[in-house]
Amino acid sequence: MKQIYKTVIVFLSGLLIVSCSTQRYSVKNPSSSDKHNYALSESGKLRVEIPAGWFKAIDNDKKLIDLWLVKDDYSASIKFIPIVIHNSSSSNLESAVFYSKIFLKTSVGNNFRKFISETNDIFNSKAVSFYKVLLKDGRLLRCAVFEEKGNYYENIINYLKPASVSEIDELFNVQTDLLKSLVPRQIL
Repeated sequence: MKQIYKTVIVFLSGLLIVSCSTQRYSVKNPSSSDKHNYALSESGKLRVEIPAGWFKAIDNDKKLIDLWLVKDDYSASIKFIPIVIHNSSSSNLESAVFYSKIFLKTSVGNNFRKFISETNDIFNSKAVSFYKVLLKDGRLLRCAVFEEKGNYYENIINYLKPASVSEIDELFNVQTDLLKSLVPRQIL
């Protein structure tokens, strides 16, 4: 239990630092890693196909986001954020989901309403756990938690303006396709 409190304190400290930044992201100029519409994470551990109508942004603070994609009209974003579990004996997908929920609930603060569903799937022979969060402002977030080479990640899709049910479904389909396009770094 003490470890959970330490992890939450570290996360909140990082969140405070990130929220004080004046310019939180910049646009990634196309480079050799983007020739085939792929984006390489800042850590170099993940590579995904960039969906049509999206671009890679860079977290200038380099504190939390390993890979950040933004829709061309700035209406939505997709983030890959590492989940660090310090106690290796509890390092599994279930604990990663637990920590992810704590972090997400903390990051949305008073806007959190409730967790509304949790499902599991398998993409590229990897277990992925999805959960949705309803916010008080009416937005719906979907988070996917997965493991890649011993590292856990949460992948959060967030629309930044009011959206219809069909727009939300389209965003969730983009997230699913993105997770299916995940290419392990050793293949590169």
